[in-house]
Amino acid sequence: MAVYTDFYYYETEVYQATWGYLEGYHAIWLLVIKTILEFLVVVLYCKNSWGTTWGIFGYLKFATK
Repeated sequence: MAVYTDFYYYETEVYQATWGYLEGYHAIWLLVIKTILEFLVVVLYCKNSWGTTWGIFGYLKFATK
């Protein structure tokens, strides 16, 4: 995935790049795909390799466009 500056500050919300510069690219593991019809968005539940102190115990929710 493309990583923008705001990704380093991710905590628990659904991540969607909103600010910063392109920092590079990062591999993540896709676990589950969930469609939230009320908002017409697809949420991907992913595991990050930065350890359990990052994000939601090492996981993130990623919104697609």
